[in-house]
Amino acid sequence: MLGAANTVVFSGDRKIGYNTDITGFYESFRREMSGAIKDRVLLLGAGGAGVAVAFALANLGVRELLIYDIDADQTKTLINKVRLHQTSMSIDCINSLEKSILTELNGVVNATPMGMVNS
Repeated sequence: MLGAANTVVFSGDRKIGYNTDITGFYESFRREMSGAIKDRVLLLGAGGAGVAVAFALANLGVRELLIYDIDADQTKTLINKVRLHQTSMSIDCINSLEKSILTELNGVVNATPMGMVNS
């Protein structure tokens, strides 16, 4: 589904890849923010972390997910990937962070590499 693994389990001759980012974000959100309104959420970043977070937000019941990334093609790829697995959630990209969009949000998730050293 994600196309990325961050954990590999060696079992005999087999190597099985897992991605723990979805469950990590999902469980943290569920435990600490279960009462948060999830009508309209903005996801910043459509890279590896953004993919995992988008799926987690879908599983958490976000009604409408907006995605912003400087790479429009990467954003479109993510949207198509999520739409294949999650048909009940509205998902779309935005091209700018206009104040009118930001004032109508219930939350923002930063899945960009901003702040990472030497990234």
